Amino acid sequence: MQQDYIFNPIYNKKPYGACKKNKAVKYVLKINKNIGSTVVFFNYHKDESFNNNLVKMDRKENNDEVIYSTSIAFEEEGLYWYCFQVYQGSHSYYLQRTDDFEVSPTGDNPSRFQQTIISETKKVDCSYNRGIMYHIFVDRFCKKGIVKPRADLILRDDWGGEITKNSSSFKVINKECFGGNLKGIISKLDYLKSLNVTTIYLSPIFEANSYHKYNTADYSKIDSMFGAEKDFVDLIRLAKEKNINIICDGVFNHTGDDSIYFNKFATYKNVGAYQSKSSPFYDWFNFTNYPNEYDSWWGIDSMPQIKDNAPTFLNYLCSNDGILRKYMKLGLLGFRLDVVDELEDRKLTSICESIRSVKKDALIVGEVWEDASNKISYSKRRKYFLGKQLNSVMNYPLKDAIINYVLSKDCKNLRNTIYMLKDHYPKDVCDNLMTILGTHDSSRIMSVLKKGSCENETIKLLKIASLLQFTIMGVPCIFYGDEQGLLGEGAPYCRVCLPIKNPNVSLTNWYKFLGYLRSNEVLYFGELNILICEKELFGFERIYKNKKIVIYTNCSNNKKQIILEESLSNYLTKKRIEEKIVIEPFGFLILEK
Repeated sequence: MQQDYIFNPIYNKKPYGACKKNKAVKYVLKINKNIGSTVVFFNYHKDESFNNNLVKMDRKENNDEVIYSTSIAFEEEGLYWYCFQVYQGSHSYYLQRTDDFEVSPTGDNPSRFQQTIISETKKVDCSYNRGIMYHIFVDRFCKKGIVKPRADLILRDDWGGEITKNSSSFKVINKECFGGNLKGIISKLDYLKSLNVTTIYLSPIFEANSYHKYNTADYSKIDSMFGAEKDFVDLIRLAKEKNINIICDGVFNHTGDDSIYFNKFATYKNVGAYQSKSSPFYDWFNFTNYPNEYDSWWGIDSMPQIKDNAPTFLNYLCSNDGILRKYMKLGLLGFRLDVVDELEDRKLTSICESIRSVKKDALIVGEVWEDASNKISYSKRRKYFLGKQLNSVMNYPLKDAIINYVLSKDCKNLRNTIYMLKDHYPKDVCDNLMTILGTHDSSRIMSVLKKGSCENETIKLLKIASLLQFTIMGVPCIFYGDEQGLLGEGAPYCRVCLPIKNPNVSLTNWYKFLGYLRSNEVLYFGELNILICEKELFGFERIYKNKKIVIYTNCSNNKKQIILEESLSNYLTKKRIEEKIVIEPFGFLILEK
């Protein structure tokens, strides 16, 4: 049955996705002849403008349809919003965007498509997206050698012990450390290499009076419980010998109250902002009633917030001899920026420029939980991808969509999320996305999938979810221990110690296979096309040059039959398949050409 209206920005717009300014973008709309359309206008406006521009589309009849097309060269970077205005003689109506990224007729106030226009793209060192990322929570990964506790921190001697063994109070939990350190990570480099890890993402390593280090005490020092700066330099050097990069977690929105900058408890010899208005750090913070009332991150008074317009802080961070250059010069690939939504545009741009002044193709990943292309934070539209800031974000939308699919047994939301990412993000960003299934802020994937499932089914669902994570788009990131089947609800319970012995060798071997699979250039360069989206059955292809990898997943209790349009080989068995193939319940297929 012929559709009345055909438009999908992935297939009916060239080029699809975010486009560069002053470059023509072509839009093609097809309408059934029986509709009787006479004129169609491309209706668009710039973000926050609402002054609509109407461009009459070229009209061409073809068999049973009328094809309308137009090309627009957007002159300014930013977001634009568009729909189609259709005339049948003197009567008019709109074609708006549906949740499926198609069009449907409506009267007033149409839901519009987004067009992202950028000035440039910031390339990333090509070594990054040719492998996988591994996220290490330093205190919980591996302990080697003698670890000496610092004042006010407790070093537990029961590696792998229960997080809340001694108390359920966060004030106690935050002070308890298990002793994971940089030498421990060095000792695990061969293991990480076996997973095809090419980038290690470290939780904060700067001195801080907690196990997690998100309440920075001194940016200029490596926390002594993790090791000395020499240990960090050794880690970078030895990792590079194995072609593994290092990125650090940059927490530049707030410090700790127990820090050289705020010094609420007089722990440090210098004068902090809490102690005196004459402190060199006083203008970093906003006091509403000095000294006990001040702006803090989400109202947590142990994390006083750094003002957006604090020039001395930006100089401390971004100057030629500032903190960012200091660590980038040690050989980092880049930074992951914590709570990037909280960083005002000028501050964020300065941070990114400082990082790139040392390494032009540095990786800068932002912590964003939503669609980062149109994110509004504190009533302001963010400019992450327009050319001067981020070249990657944490891929929470895809994480949520994959998990939703394997649990709900319906792939529609997964398909629509892929459409959203392809339509809204620059292609380079899609290729560099930090694609996750869990993080230090969320429940571990095994715990999420285990609810309501037997162990055997949980493993099958995890294999489907991780296969999608490694093959859809971006750079897959393993949260340490997920490859060993670790369990843990949301923070802090997901931040458990990596066992000294691998509790699930077969699952680790699966992740090693995924790492090998991900080394295929099709999966880091290839185009992504969705082949089938039918409830529990999902299929897509990645194509690069004359190579192709096809993935089918089945999240149902029943076998599913696929009829192939071309001859392909089973990736695992190398057996040639000509026409039909069956996917087992809670199973998958990996095919190649």
